[in-house]
Amino acid sequence: MKVEPAGVLKRPLAIATVAVATVVAVTMPLALTDRHANPAGRRLTPGDYPVVPSAAQPAGAALLNGLTVPAGTVLVGDVFPFREPPRGNPPTSSVRGWRAILVLDGSDPTAVLKALAKQAGKAGLPLFQDRGSKVPICVARTSNGESALDKVTGRKVPLLGVRCTIRHDRASARGATNFTVDLQQGLSRDRKASLSHVVLTYYQWGDAQGRPAQGYQLLLPEAVPRIPTLPVSLPSLAGPGELFGTPLDDIDMQGGLRVPAGSDAAAPAADGNCAQRGFVGVLATTDVTATLRDLERQVVAQGFEVSPQDHWRTQGQTVTVLGSSAAGAGYLNATAVSRGADAYVLIDRCPE
Repeated sequence: MKVEPAGVLKRPLAIATVAVATVVAVTMPLALTDRHANPAGRRLTPGDYPVVPSAAQPAGAALLNGLTVPAGTVLVGDVFPFREPPRGNPPTSSVRGWRAILVLDGSDPTAVLKALAKQAGKAGLPLFQDRGSKVPICVARTSNGESALDKVTGRKVPLLGVRCTIRHDRASARGATNFTVDLQQGLSRDRKASLSHVVLTYYQWGDAQGRPAQGYQLLLPEAVPRIPTLPVSLPSLAGPGELFGTPLDDIDMQGGLRVPAGSDAAAPAADGNCAQRGFVGVLATTDVTATLRDLERQVVAQGFEVSPQDHWRTQGQTVTVLGSSAAGAGYLNATAVSRGADAYVLIDRCPE
């Protein structure tokens, strides 16, 4: 894979356009145009994605566990597997799973969420919602703070963002399975940038069979609430030496991570699972070893303790994981996957 020079990636608002076609096989070649400039302030239209073209996997491409990339989105880079040592007393089965980042084109987030709910049900991962609706599926962000989406729907309150979370969660004494769909839309504070992602996370420990978590009921696709469509546009993608994080917040407050030499942001980062300022994002790289070495150098300089790297092969991928943490400073996990000439690194950064 050839990564475009940083000077090209940093031209304002570079985008990929995915040709609309009937998917006859998930192994079909990408139908992508050459990257072109998107004038500042122009909204993306259906079929436009704020992703480096060589890193965009189209609708219909295979994920894992029988799932595919839904229409209206592209997969950034690849699916990123993870594993953890055996747990339990005595230790039994290890934790295994994967994460994927999808970017939406801004056409219809409701249709994307419904499609994922339908796919998950067919794949044996039915999604659930809180039985008493105490935890809303979607939370809206306005200048007044956060509240359930249905509390602001129809009101003349400008939306700054929407986040919808649904999950499959089964557990027993012998193990657990969790699949989370996290749809995010957001405007930057100056309202000049807007992004829309879906972060998918799957993990399994021990026996995959079990009952749904107490207090939850099956979420039918038709029960997915109507999600307002926010305009999607793209800020400049970070190149070597530049700060990497979600541009919808103060990037310099998200952990001070800079893009290593030989790498570029494949797409804007999404919000992570931290209480604040965390992010997950994908780098496209020409040298996995050098990229991980640079990331390790950065986190060590910040006082992090780095774990030994973990290496394995799965599903045609070579996987390398760099883990680090620091007391009171959160963690950084970097998962590198190589498949042929393509190489990507998933950054999961929680600075607190």
